[in-house]
Amino acid sequence: MTQSLRIPITNVYAKGDFTMPVKLGSEEIPLQLILDTGSSTLAIHPLNYQPHQDTSLTPSSYAQDVTYGIGGWTGPVVYSDLHFEDENETKTVKQVPMALATVAQPHAFAEADGFFGLAYHNLNKAFDLSGYFKEHNTQPAVTWPWPFSLRPNHQAIQDFKKFLWKYPEQDITPCFTYLEQHSITKNKFAFYTRRSSIHFATDDASLISLKNDPLNQGWFILGGGEEQTDLFDGDFQNVEVLHDVYYNTHLFGIQLEGGNFIEAPPLDQKDEHLYFTNSIMDTGASVLLLAHDLYQQLLASFDTLNPEFKSIIQSVPPFEGEETGIPANNINLKDWPDLHFFFQAPNGSKTQLTCKPEHYWQINAPHFEQASLKIWNQLPEWPNQSIIGLPLFNGYFTVFDRSVSSSGILKFAIAKNP
Repeated sequence: MTQSLRIPITNVYAKGDFTMPVKLGSEEIPLQLILDTGSSTLAIHPLNYQPHQDTSLTPSSYAQDVTYGIGGWTGPVVYSDLHFEDENETKTVKQVPMALATVAQPHAFAEADGFFGLAYHNLNKAFDLSGYFKEHNTQPAVTWPWPFSLRPNHQAIQDFKKFLWKYPEQDITPCFTYLEQHSITKNKFAFYTRRSSIHFATDDASLISLKNDPLNQGWFILGGGEEQTDLFDGDFQNVEVLHDVYYNTHLFGIQLEGGNFIEAPPLDQKDEHLYFTNSIMDTGASVLLLAHDLYQQLLASFDTLNPEFKSIIQSVPPFEGEETGIPANNINLKDWPDLHFFFQAPNGSKTQLTCKPEHYWQINAPHFEQASLKIWNQLPEWPNQSIIGLPLFNGYFTVFDRSVSSSGILKFAIAKNP
């Protein structure tokens, strides 16, 4: 069993989400992959990586089709070699299952090269097209090279998914699960981050200066966590993971410091068979997406504490595909209250985690001397489930420990400043 790898990560390629450097294939092409606990697929955009040059690539008869909040893609399932490295060690994993996002909506990966999904196998569905190839007398009966012609837009990708559902479905082993099952790493990983928006220290910051800004950096601990004692203070607080689909959690409610407790609504019964709980923990979300009723009650609580709070929040332009901000001098962080979240602990009690104003208001984002609000209302097509993203993680060193049960627990300790 390998020791844990402490891998440097950055948020500059994925608009606030964090990416991990890896190398792929026989040519060891360097890539940046989004670390996403809200999905399970290892998906590679074949732009910087050229699959036809990879002598390690093995094709299959499977295809995948995945849509995210910001876009979607479809393409073949293949196998190739993946190389992880930190300052001390390189770990090569042979013939890892992955998907090539051959047809992708614009900006589906921001400026990153793909997704490294860290959730469970249920979110990593693929479809065996052996029957299709037999019907059409196609040889070789594999999905790479990609035999279909599709437009890279939402409707075409959605329609292709309907076509795929005609064929046998098979869950693909997620890459992290593959690493654990082959005793390459322990069944846990951890995050240390400080931002959920890119920090712009000047109005003309270059890519190099953004990458060198400590606020835009972090650590991903592959196969460990608790041993990284320089990254956290004090004891861990635990949150129970209730299902091995997403990192499903139960949110009792939220409370502004000085305000009343706001109970989180239960998940609608009609959605329980797919979404299971009223909240999930998602490192692939750069915001806190609150269920609609919870969001409205939070606005009312801000208004009760100080009517200016609500008016400032409502001055933030609505999200239309790009992060927006307001003048940073409108925000005095010292005036804003802490936002407390109360989750179910493994023993059934409440675990309190706190999102501080500097994490739900990100200063110098999305531009220098602007402020970006990281609390959003429920997405139009999403159930009344809160998606707890990076702003809560930014104050903590967080261990996703999947070794203690079938679904695991989350461990939160106060993050140290470097």
